[in-house]
This record gives sequence, structure tokens and C-alpha cells, in this order.
Amino acid sequence: MPSVADYFVLRDGPITVETGESFETDPFFKPDGFVEGTHRAKAILAFNINPLPDPPFSASVDFTINQIAAPLREIVHYNGYTAAGPVVLWETFPATGFGTNVGTQFLFAIQRGRVTFSDIVLWYQLRI
Repeated sequence: MPSVADYFVLRDGPITVETGESFETDPFFKPDGFVEGTHRAKAILAFNINPLPDPPFSASVDFTINQIAAPLREIVHYNGYTAAGPVVLWETFPATGFGTNVGTQFLFAIQRGRVTFSDIVLWYQLRI
């Protein structure tokens, strides 16, 4: 059965977070035709990131992104991520644990540093 890529904007505007802070995205509700995760059908979480100087530290950040599901599932963890200005990152992960009646959210948690995130988008596959 053919499928197409679709997306959902989880957060459009910028948010700046610092050591020990976190934020949750808007909830995503699994639409009809959503392709559950397989070794080929994975979801993609894309986002802009801009590590900021945090004196006395350089523009380096440690952060984790978790899918708020039962149980909490780590999507990615970065240690000492640096970039010279804003960049876009993409992370693939199994498209499982998404609810139809209960929205799935993502938790961005900062362990060290200061960073601005924006334009957080979830890409997924739909059967047509």
C-alpha cells in the first residue's frame, strides 16, 4: 500500500532554555492512516537549534529529547553539542507509542548550557 510523508508543527516560535530547564511541545494526535514504526517507516523529529554562550562556558550544550509516552522514551541525547549559529538537526526514531485519543508530546531537557530551539516539526508516513 503506498504511503506519503506528512508533517505536524509541534512548535513554531523560538524558546530559550538553560541548565536544569525543560519544555514540552504541543501534543500530536495520530491521524488515520498513520504508519506505525518499522525498520524503514520511522518518524523524523526536525528542529532548529542555536547554542548560546553561557559564561564562563562556551556555546556548548548537553540536552535530551524524550517522547512522552508510557514509558518515557529517549529519542536522542547530545553531550557537548556546539554550533556556530543556528542549524537544523534531524533525528529518526521508531514511529511507535503515538496515541489517537491522547496526544504525544516531546520533552526537551537541558542538562548543561543555554540554547534556543525553534521550528520543531514531526515528520511521519501516512498510508493513502
